[in-house]
Amino acid sequence: SAALVDFVYLGSECAGQLADKVRSQGLRAKGLAFVTRLLDTAALSVDDRSEGMRVARELDLALGNRDAANAWARKQRRVLDDATRVATSAKERMTYNWPRAEVYTFLGVAHELVSDLKRSVDELPGEYDPPFRLAGIYLEIEEPDSALPLAERALALVYGPRKARVQTLLVQIHKARNDQRAAVAAKIK
Repeated sequence: SAALVDFVYLGSECAGQLADKVRSQGLRAKGLAFVTRLLDTAALSVDDRSEGMRVARELDLALGNRDAANAWARKQRRVLDDATRVATSAKERMTYNWPRAEVYTFLGVAHELVSDLKRSVDELPGEYDPPFRLAGIYLEIEEPDSALPLAERALALVYGPRKARVQTLLVQIHKARNDQRAAVAAKIK
């Protein structure tokens, strides 16, 4: 089912490129109906349910239904907050950092996630994800000076292709701090 949700999302992105806007919106509406039916009837893991809600939100936005998109975001937040609350380990809680950061940002309440992400940073000092997510939230709430040391910490811990995402965040932080020289240097690392 998670693969089907991904397929619908990618199909919606393709539909958005059609010259025939009526057909495009019709395809997106069918995709939304499918995802909604899946969310209503399927036994999904928390992360798959959350992703389905994110896709439904994106589809509603593409269809011009901002109120419905906001409703999906509020539902998604509740699902993720409940899962975080009952998680039995710091690593399990960490799995919800990204979707929570995304949905809190969408709802315009990113600042409400700071304390939970600080806890994740403290609990998992060897993981890149918690400082990376917290740095992103600090940047979102216009606190780039707080974001910088966290992004640098994440860069020291990250490996593989994710390193590019952390470097991109560092560039954004330096730009927000009006430090063009550091932004250019961060691109090169």
